[in-house]
Order: sequence, then C-alpha cells, then structure tokens
Amino acid sequence: MTDDAVWNDASQGDHPSDDDYYGSSHGDYPSDDDEADQADDADDDAGEAGRDDGADEAGDHGRQARFDPKVVTFFGGAVLLAVVIALVLAVVFYSGGPAQAPAERSVADPAAVVPSATAAPTTVPPTNDRALPYTADARESCPDAGSTPAQTMSGSDPHNAFQCVRAGIDGQFVDFDLSKTHVITGITFTPGWIGKDASGVMQWSQHRVVTLVQFTFNDTENTIVTHDTKNVHGETVVPIKRVMASKVRMLIRMTSRPPADAPATTSGLAGPGPAFGAPKAFGPATQNSDPVDSTFAISRLSIIGHEPL
Repeated sequence: MTDDAVWNDASQGDHPSDDDYYGSSHGDYPSDDDEADQADDADDDAGEAGRDDGADEAGDHGRQARFDPKVVTFFGGAVLLAVVIALVLAVVFYSGGPAQAPAERSVADPAAVVPSATAAPTTVPPTNDRALPYTADARESCPDAGSTPAQTMSGSDPHNAFQCVRAGIDGQFVDFDLSKTHVITGITFTPGWIGKDASGVMQWSQHRVVTLVQFTFNDTENTIVTHDTKNVHGETVVPIKRVMASKVRMLIRMTSRPPADAPATTSGLAGPGPAFGAPKAFGPATQNSDPVDSTFAISRLSIIGHEPL
C-alpha cells in the first residue's frame, strides 16, 4: 500500500495514535503532566523529610540543652542541700545551740510555760543583814568589883559603856551567845568610851582603848579573825566572810592608852588564849602609874548577819 493510500484511509477513519504510529517498540513514555507531578511529589517528600529531620534534630538539641538530666540532677541536689542547711541552721539558732539543755524550750512550746516543781533557783535572793540579838558574858575574866556587865555593849544608852577591870594585864575575853546559828558577815564596835557618863564627864580619857582583838567562831572550821582597831576614836568595822555560827568569843589581845594621852609601854603578848577556855596570862603587866590603866572600855558592839536560808 502506498503512502497516499494510507493517508486516505486515515482520513476516512480514526487517526492513528502515537502507539499505532510509532509502534510498541518505543515503549511507554510519560506525558509532561506526569513528569511534572512526579517532580512536585519528589520535592514535597524531600521538603517534608528535611523539615521533619530539622525539626527532630532541633527539638532534640533544644531538649538536650534545656532539660539535660545531669544538669537538672545537679541543680536539684544543690537546691535540696541548701534547704537542708537552712533548716539545720534555723533549728540550731532558735533552739539555743547544740549544748542547750532539753528542758529549756521555746516560748511557743506549751510545756515551757509549766514551771518545774523541783527546779532550784538560779540566783540567791538578796538578804538584809541586821544587828543580831545576843547575850554577852565576861564574868570569868572581868571581876565584878569595878566592872560593868558585858551586856551593856548591846544597849543604846549613850551615857553608859562596858568597863572591864584589867588587873594590870590584857587577855580578857567576852562570850556572845546568839541562841541559834546565823550567817555572820561582820562585827562593829567602838574600842573606847566615847561620850559622857551620867554625871556629864567625858570618859574617852578615863579608860584604855582596845587596840588588838581576836574573834573566834564555833563554826565547823573554828574560824579566827584578828582585827587592829588603830585606836580609832569612833566605830571600827570587822569584815567576816560569811561564817555560820551560834557563838562568838572576843579575846582582848592588846589595849592602849587613849591617843590623846602620852602612850605608855603596853604589855607583851604571849599569844591568844584557847578558843573557849580560860585565857593565858599575857606578858609583864603595864606600869599602872595612872588610873586610866586600871580599865578598858567598849561603848557599843554589834554582830551583823542574818538567819540561814
């Protein structure tokens, strides 16, 4: 068949398709639309894959940067340790330290407001010392003839005083009985006769003055206190370091003429006598060339203290 015939046949019927014209030996070729669709699909897949990978990688990096488990554990432990330290310091501060006794509690503790029935006082309440009443006796060493009762020292009569006949020597003693145990903190006395007698005569220069005196107490240690009056024209104070006693003995170890007169040679001292016995004889007697040497006088004597708590 010639080409014209074929063309004519084609013009009379259906036009041949590309497959008919080229034959099956050329295979199937995709159209331009199919190729464009495939290219778009490939680009979309690549874009989505790129975005997914980028998003996943960025998310992983973001989570790793902000929520690293090691970092979170470290900072969490540090915060917990700081809180524990702060609580311990607060407990130590408000509880008064680790050495605080358990009985000492906070005011907020209800048990702290209940006083303990057996709690001992932390401080000793103040006491008021006073002149203690006593009974004085010097009959064993001061003869009745020419002497006055030792109890005169406890009186308040300005025209009277205790006088003791010396018999030329010193060493007389006076016993004081407090009737019960007291805490003795001091003794005050006037080592001479200051003032006038009932007739109006000044008595200071009429009697010797107590110069050196010794006090002995019947406490457990038999305390002895020696005091130098320095022949003061007035009251002298003898400090006592809290002695608990019920009896006191005053030993006259030395007397002197009143300071206004020329001093005479005083008697030598052989030492103190026994605490509550007869006194030992003191050295050679003073030359009694003046009536003043016959007696010594004490105007007032007070034993200061208080009852034991």
